[in-house]
Amino acid sequence: MGKKKHLSLTAADSLSAPTPKTPIAKVLALPGQYLCALEIPVSSVEENLAKTLKSMPQWKEEGDKEEKEKSDSIVMLAQLPPKYRNVIWVKRGSYVMVDLNEQLTDKVCGEIMGVLLPNHIKEFKKNSLWPSGFGDNTQKATEPSPDSDDDLVANTNRVVHYDSESDEDSDDE
Repeated sequence: MGKKKHLSLTAADSLSAPTPKTPIAKVLALPGQYLCALEIPVSSVEENLAKTLKSMPQWKEEGDKEEKEKSDSIVMLAQLPPKYRNVIWVKRGSYVMVDLNEQLTDKVCGEIMGVLLPNHIKEFKKNSLWPSGFGDNTQKATEPSPDSDDDLVANTNRVVHYDSESDEDSDDE
């Protein structure tokens, strides 16, 4: 078994139940350099750790001019560890487990332990370990319905011919 395959299997299987030091977070953006902007509900973090994280400068997007003060969530930066950088892929809207035990820099507050798969999310919800700050709309974000075409982008490589019946009606008169 290759190194990448072994790492990806251990990353997916080694996720344990969330704790106040290792909460579940939602990926808001990927600013680059293996960093992820995460949103963590305050209810899933210890009180003194939440105060510490709130006092730190919170991450904001470049184009985000208005201040959005959310008292029920913390927005912070976390990095992907070097051993997972070409193995685990993180995208916006997905859920990850974050290790908040060590602060890496003054802006980066933790490390990503792994990406939660839909079966992890179902298991956490079934065992009532899912944070209440994310609500029940997470299933829509993680599991798209197979018959919905909302995610499909129109193919711009082909010319679309529309048969207009109004032109045919005017020719018949």
